[in-house]
Amino acid sequence: MNLFKLTIEGIDRTAQVEQRLISLSMTDKSGTEADELSITLSDHDAALPLPTKGNQIRLWLAMPDTGDMIDKGTFTIDEAEHSGTPDQLQIRAKSADFKSSLKVKRSASYHQHKLGEIAQTVAKRHELILAMEDSAAGIAVDHIDQHRESDINLLTRLCDQYGLLCTIKAGRLIIKSIGNGQAPSGAALAPITITRQSGDSHRYSRADRTSDYDETTASYHDDKTGKTKHISVKDGKSKPMDALPNDKSHVLTKPAKSKDEAVSKAKASANKKTRQVANFDLTLAVARPDIIADSPATVRGFRPYIDEHQWTVVEVTHDLSGSGYSTGIKCEAGLV
Repeated sequence: MNLFKLTIEGIDRTAQVEQRLISLSMTDKSGTEADELSITLSDHDAALPLPTKGNQIRLWLAMPDTGDMIDKGTFTIDEAEHSGTPDQLQIRAKSADFKSSLKVKRSASYHQHKLGEIAQTVAKRHELILAMEDSAAGIAVDHIDQHRESDINLLTRLCDQYGLLCTIKAGRLIIKSIGNGQAPSGAALAPITITRQSGDSHRYSRADRTSDYDETTASYHDDKTGKTKHISVKDGKSKPMDALPNDKSHVLTKPAKSKDEAVSKAKASANKKTRQVANFDLTLAVARPDIIADSPATVRGFRPYIDEHQWTVVEVTHDLSGSGYSTGIKCEAGLV
């Protein structure tokens, strides 16, 4: 049974790659980091040409129990390297969804737009399909300047401000609530369950970052009074402050452009600290190419303080080599 299928520029190269394969690693990432593919091949007979940068590789990985192929997407060759001894060729590629045009710096201003309108402008410019929650699309953006900044940076900055996830998968520009459990198609992601028996190794860490601060404070300039004002967020509720609070508040250093923006930034910062409170990394005993980033996950049989979390998968790495076929996942969870 083939453990993978691979095409280069649409031509099936599975058999040739399989004969020379030393290792294959594919990483599926959440957010605006591009998915990555790395392939190392034996070039013992000096028969391999150096791959052309920009060529596209499409990869499928097999379910070990059934042999069903799971499409892992298309990647663009970014770098190729030959080394020896022994003679090897290493190919590195990144998700083809992250087009180079997304990183082109440009300047623009958006005044009194909806977030959905800005996202749609970017999606059309880069020939992407916008997949966006209605609640996120309706967010009012009073004003934002894009000064020598790429479109992907602009959207990431806006989404961070409003506590949203921005990513590009399968030709779609996706903007949604973090951990909402939706696939790139917009369909619900099936939750995954991992037991102690299915894990080969694991690592759990918990950092109660929120214990350092009781609240989060953002500042903004009030055009009516000409003064700097402050908004403090605690337990999801916001209140105005005449002056910066005590040392128990986390103060955002970059001022917001308006009161609404200050509230959004403070809430997003507070929520982010809560979301990242716990991390759980696992290497599975049996590979699971069906697991993708942003999937909701439940774990059982580890420790009560691990099992009780509602986990979200933030990164998945699939490895094929002479030592076997494995899947490693990284999860995050907020406070229970």
